Amino acid sequence: MKKSSILIALSILIITGLWIWSGQFKEDDISKKETESITAKNIDEINVRTKKSIAQEINKTISIQGQTKANREINIKSEIHGKIIKINNSIGKKIGKNEILFKISEDDKRTKFDKIKIEYESEKKLFEKGLSSKLKLATIKSEYESIKNDLDKTTIKSPFEGIITSEHLEIGEFVQPGTTLATFVELNPILVIGYVSEKELKNILLGTDVSITTSLDQKINGIISYISSTAEKNTRTFKIEIKLDNENYQIKDGLTATIKIQSKKTLAHKISPSILSLRDNGQVGVKIVNTLNKVEFFPIEVISDTKDGMWISGLPMNSNIIIVGQEYAPVGKEVNFEEIE
Repeated sequence: MKKSSILIALSILIITGLWIWSGQFKEDDISKKETESITAKNIDEINVRTKKSIAQEINKTISIQGQTKANREINIKSEIHGKIIKINNSIGKKIGKNEILFKISEDDKRTKFDKIKIEYESEKKLFEKGLSSKLKLATIKSEYESIKNDLDKTTIKSPFEGIITSEHLEIGEFVQPGTTLATFVELNPILVIGYVSEKELKNILLGTDVSITTSLDQKINGIISYISSTAEKNTRTFKIEIKLDNENYQIKDGLTATIKIQSKKTLAHKISPSILSLRDNGQVGVKIVNTLNKVEFFPIEVISDTKDGMWISGLPMNSNIIIVGQEYAPVGKEVNFEEIE
């Protein structure tokens, strides 16, 4: 009986201990969960600073690199054989249209021409009197025109106003048909050539105003006179041309030029480049806080870059832009924000 009482007391003691230990464990577990919940709540709380922005209408400026280019450039070639007896020495100077550039020896062409001319005029009079056949007249006329054509080709004239940029031959040299005598270029008007991306093509029209600055710091205004209908195969860009007056030949051929194209008006926000964000897919954009206090990301397009800020499009008309803390503000998350004036 005494032994039985001891066993009962020991059992009660063990059960009581287990109960106490179980309660303590549960209390510790609850306390741990509450701590984790509070900690998690503190971690999830994101604070950013924002600035209200209203889009403004501005002129979009597209800036590209280009090059000046002669309006026309041709190689002057001989069409007959003969000896060079005269060369225009005005290399690099303005030469008017139809001025003599080269003279090739006539040899016996002048004598042949004078003779055939007399024969042709005589035959024509006989034909008019009915004393010669049409076939005979046609034959001598063909011969006359052929010799006259060869004689005309001994004098090579400028096809348009321009300059000789290179001279390949000297007086006394013998040339054959097809021999290049010189390179002749037209510099008035002069062209400025550039290439725009297919993305920018929609913002450009014929007659669009442009401002040009050459590598010699010459500043000229003009308009787009040509837009290619097909893209360059390698670059997928489209060629544009600006035709400029160059009466005094002050703009040289082959200069590097910066072309700024005044495109159509567009709505844009002015921001600091430092607030731009980059997504995993490579998109560059800006984060804003929406009306639900959640973070949204908008891909942007740079309209123009100035010394005191960047003008961008792609954001809503009224935007609460995150300017501090955007790197810690995941898209879709609710945030606390302090608005800065």
